[in-house]
Amino acid sequence: MDAAVAREGDAIDAESLKPTTTPGAEEAQEAVGVGVLGWLGFIIVNLAAWGFITFASFVSWTFGLGVCVLYTILLVGLAVWLERRGPVYKQFVNLLWVLAGWFLFISGGYIAINVLGDESWSSTRNVNYPVYPLDFDQDLPSLVPAASSPGLQQWASEFYGSSSGPSFISFGGVVFFNGRASGNSDRLHYTDGTTVAEVLPEVGFATNFRVVGTTLYFMAGQRLYRMPAGNLTGAVGISLEGNGGGGFFQDLYVENGTSLLYLKARLDCTATCADNQIARTSVMSIFTLDETGGSPTTTDLRGDTCTLWAAQVTCPLGGGSNVIPGPSRTVLWGIIFLAAVPMLILSVYALLRKQMPGLVFNIFGGIQAIAIMVYFLINYDSTPEGTSGPAVLSGDRFMDFMKWFTLIYTSILWKALVSWSLITPTAAPWLEEVKTWWAAVVGTAFFVNIHVVLQVPFTTEIWRWVVYALLALLQMLMSAVVQRTVPMVMGALGAFVVAWKIGFEVSEALQFGSREVQYLTTFAIIGLEGVGIILAAIAFARNRDKVQDWVRGLLCCGPCQKKTQPED
Repeated sequence: MDAAVAREGDAIDAESLKPTTTPGAEEAQEAVGVGVLGWLGFIIVNLAAWGFITFASFVSWTFGLGVCVLYTILLVGLAVWLERRGPVYKQFVNLLWVLAGWFLFISGGYIAINVLGDESWSSTRNVNYPVYPLDFDQDLPSLVPAASSPGLQQWASEFYGSSSGPSFISFGGVVFFNGRASGNSDRLHYTDGTTVAEVLPEVGFATNFRVVGTTLYFMAGQRLYRMPAGNLTGAVGISLEGNGGGGFFQDLYVENGTSLLYLKARLDCTATCADNQIARTSVMSIFTLDETGGSPTTTDLRGDTCTLWAAQVTCPLGGGSNVIPGPSRTVLWGIIFLAAVPMLILSVYALLRKQMPGLVFNIFGGIQAIAIMVYFLINYDSTPEGTSGPAVLSGDRFMDFMKWFTLIYTSILWKALVSWSLITPTAAPWLEEVKTWWAAVVGTAFFVNIHVVLQVPFTTEIWRWVVYALLALLQMLMSAVVQRTVPMVMGALGAFVVAWKIGFEVSEALQFGSREVQYLTTFAIIGLEGVGIILAAIAFARNRDKVQDWVRGLLCCGPCQKKTQPED
């Protein structure tokens, strides 16, 4: 009996020596094991999958589609399997559902393009261009008056002549010249014999200076500039007008007898044949510049060069080149119903049933993809049938649509998120994660888009900068409402851009003679603004709850206020 008791005591001692772990500790240990190495492996596997699918598509689109579908099924299966292993893999599972949704979209796009489309999507189609009409450009001398000077006639006949002429000039009591400052490339400067300053806005590699009356003209790159006498910082660019296409000025000449300014320009012209083939080429013409109306106006001496050139194009087109045709209506509808809609269905299912917040990203992108396809369908007849011409894909109309749609789209989503946060300050944990993803996706998209709409930081218009500063402040206030970090980060980045603009403009207004002193002043002002921002951040951190309550009280009303009040 004593031996049995001894054995039992030894067993108890051995059991007591075993490490004890709780379920939470086991999950923590497993999470540590997944950690960095797990995420690294996950990234490597997905990069390999993207590469394999891409190169498989070069072999055959059916091969690429098969691999993409197989990988999508693998992602869904792995997500379901890991979900059953416990909550420790939730981040993995969330990302797997996000990737599965996007690969489902890609698979649907494969089918829409290659099954519903034609063979032109799998290879580049040859579309012929016209033989370049040299005679059309060789008539430049005939565009200038017959009684013009031999110098103007010679200038007009130089087909390959580029902008040349003097690189410095005395005008308005000062001398203009190109000079290198602070390691920058050559910029236009002026001097009165005692001080040297840079012409603003900055103009690089100015040349071909010409004076017409009381106005200085010169070339810089592919642009023409004018500067009235007495306005040493008023260089204004002049662009081509009414030529039916894009282009740029190439050279200029002043006729001494008449003081007329002649401009040689290269125009980008387009012609379309009845079989929807598109011809594009570059044609030269000569313009005159007239300022009698108070503003410079350019006049094509041919009348309308691009229209006249298009009339000479013979269809079917001769020569040869390659273009990529655009989608048909069937393909556009296919992308909507075979790619975007299935991804949205899967994403909504995973978001609501599996409680995976990352699917907010898929839903955001899927709705935007549908909007783009609808835009193409609405504007389909604005370009030749079956081609993606400038008016739809590469023109200003599409860019305008994208920036304004994104602005309206993200603004509506922002308002919805703020309203949700005001009405329901505290929700279930997974819904709080949805708010976090929502704030991150919408806040980032909105922040990027306002730069496009307001043309910041390249614009010089004050009202755009004022609106930008107000929107940066608004994003910070919205961060207090939704209690998420990403909007605050976006607002802080906007505040930094505004601080840089203020510092730059103040240093410019002080008109320092030395560029080095100006830069030092700019950074000093930015530093002071940074100190102010830090102090404001400290004050916000100390009074975070008061600020958030104040913002909520400012925006909230009615039943919303009752919900946010603490219960007795």
